[in-house]
Order: sequence, then structure tokens, then C-alpha cells
Amino acid sequence: MNAGPSRRELEAQWRERVNHARLRYREQAAICEALMAQRVRTPVADPDGAFALQHALRVESQALQEYMWALRTFTDLVVHGIVPREDSTKG
Repeated sequence: MNAGPSRRELEAQWRERVNHARLRYREQAAICEALMAQRVRTPVADPDGAFALQHALRVESQALQEYMWALRTFTDLVVHGIVPREDSTKG
């Protein structure tokens, strides 16, 4: 019978997931910021630019949700001792 990873190993794994999710979110936020700055510099109606910005905002929102989920799971583990289910594959 396998006892699974130790608490310390789980914390390290989830810390890495949180860090990865944070980096992904920051990358997506930077993309959105650049697209918004570009639209301010060239305010001419550009359907492709509007579509690109809408898409980037959706991806940024999804990245933020994944980051918050990983952070909540990590916090539950470290602070409250709640071990995530093995099938926790979101994020």
C-alpha cells in the first residue's frame, strides 16, 4: 500500500504549481497591457485589434482563475492541512 507523497513533498509540488500559474497570469496580463496601450496609441477602429484584445482578456481571466485556484488549494494545504484529492488536475 502506497502512502503517497509526504506533506512536505505535496507543499513543494503545489508551491511549484502556484508559481507556474502566477507566471502564466503575469505573462497574459502583460500581453493585455501591451494590446491596450497599442489601442490607445492608434484609436482607429480596428476589428482585428478589438478581437485580439477580447481574446487576450479572456485568456488573462482564465489564467487568473487558474492562479487563484492553485493559490487556494496551496493555502488550504499549508494553513488548514487539507490535502488535495489526487484527481485535482485543474490548473
